[in-house]
Amino acid sequence: MQAYLTACETGVWIPKGKRKKDQTIKAERALYERHIKKEFGRRPLGEIGRPEIKALTRGLLAMGITTQSNHAHALIRQTFSYAVEEELIEINPALGLASPSPKNARERILTDEELKAVWKTLKAPEAVKDKSGNPLLISKGVSIALRLAALILQRRAEIATMRVDEVDLDQGVWLIPMDRAKNGRSHAVPLPPAALQLVKDALALRSKKKSPFVFPSPRSGETTHIHPDALTRAMGHMMRALDLPLAGPHDLRRTGATILASERLGVTPFIVSQVLNHVTDAGGGSATTRRHYNVHHYATEKRAALTAWEELLLEIVGVKKRKSNVTPMQRGAA
Repeated sequence: MQAYLTACETGVWIPKGKRKKDQTIKAERALYERHIKKEFGRRPLGEIGRPEIKALTRGLLAMGITTQSNHAHALIRQTFSYAVEEELIEINPALGLASPSPKNARERILTDEELKAVWKTLKAPEAVKDKSGNPLLISKGVSIALRLAALILQRRAEIATMRVDEVDLDQGVWLIPMDRAKNGRSHAVPLPPAALQLVKDALALRSKKKSPFVFPSPRSGETTHIHPDALTRAMGHMMRALDLPLAGPHDLRRTGATILASERLGVTPFIVSQVLNHVTDAGGGSATTRRHYNVHHYATEKRAALTAWEELLLEIVGVKKRKSNVTPMQRGAA
């Protein structure tokens, strides 16, 4: 697999006529190191067949790693295709194998009751028992990160790698730099009150106050951040313990975005895209201006949208009392 990744980096292997981006290759290397190398790293290609591939990817799925199990499946398939082209093997054993996680999982929208159950569990995971009868183990840092993901609707990798110097606690803004944003575009994320408090709670958990990360990994002595997969695994374990259909951090993002654009909140699709930092049109301005100067593009509208979503979500999960749409009659009225 190392030979395949090197071939992609150097441009020797361009199966679809388009060279892979450096960011994509970096992600594939990380995927290989984390999920594939241990099982396949030292094995001859000829010894790896369909049963071994299915066992690896289904094992990831069993741990609650849904999207990454599909990515691992795709990377293994591409690597074997390269090996066939280089005449190292004759047959690609991964061809025809279905992705371990159903594609329609990306359509998952959590209901209000599911959101309530998830939020309650994240606040006190030890009160929930897993299928073996043991208390659910989710660290405080991961619990905060997932609740923050539900509130501000940003990508799991961006939240997991959040740095202290990116957050302005006084202004309530988190600035994701372009080198960490998925689309390469700097993104200012407003932090409404509950989201801002979660960031402060995460900072208070750090044992080493000099750690540059808001969510440092305790396993590394807080010298690096928690891995994004930790959020996905925690969601998987939690949904199984609650006996709910599987959902991941991206499903929290999709759920919030869907409700933002629904009649419940009525935020325009364009502003929803701005909140999510999707690549869209420039809203009437040039792309160059947006990319280099308007870091806080649509800041007021984004803050209004995320504040409205935060208030609704906290009502849904029972943290805030739902607003009544019934006007009480005045005493003496007929």
